[in-house]
Amino acid sequence: ATFAAFAGVDPTDRRAAMAGLPPIDSHDMSAVVLGRNLTSPRTIIVVGTEPRHSNLSTAPLCSSYGVVLPDDPDETTPPLPQSGSCTTASGLISDEADGLWKILTGDVEQNVYLGPHFPNQTTNFISSEFVGHCGNGCLFELRSDPLEANDLAAQNPQKLKRLHALLEKYEATAFNPDRGGNDPRACALALGRYEGFWGPFIDV
Repeated sequence: ATFAAFAGVDPTDRRAAMAGLPPIDSHDMSAVVLGRNLTSPRTIIVVGTEPRHSNLSTAPLCSSYGVVLPDDPDETTPPLPQSGSCTTASGLISDEADGLWKILTGDVEQNVYLGPHFPNQTTNFISSEFVGHCGNGCLFELRSDPLEANDLAAQNPQKLKRLHALLEKYEATAFNPDRGGNDPRACALALGRYEGFWGPFIDV
């Protein structure tokens, strides 16, 4: 929406709408970029993830995600659970009058605090050693705790409950298309021609 505003065009994707796709999730930030308004129109950011097991009531069945490829062709993605529900919206950040709040749910990978010497290039971030367990919600106030070291869920049950309900609302709108099957050409080209990046693999 921001670049559409700069170009003076309507950001609505009508062809996508005709195909039954959801509208763009975008805010016009042009006034902020130009310094005309220092207050962002976006107050909530959903924390996305690869499909993972979830207790959110609005999360679809894990089986609905089909084949999920890793972000990096050199890595492997843990298999999806064979039962239960999975989500691609595991948390959210909400800018509110009493703080900048973040809720995380389920298992949180790469749950590690950075230091001058550790972790480093040799650290296996995918290790179970670095997985946090938030269950139905860990709660952090990011302005006072940017490292997310202090879980405030127990001290703020009503805040946790409200943000959890808000996350479920957003999860219900998460786009979950039919991803088809696994095509070995995708990995072959990513590791070959594209030198470690995903790229076109049909009719190439």
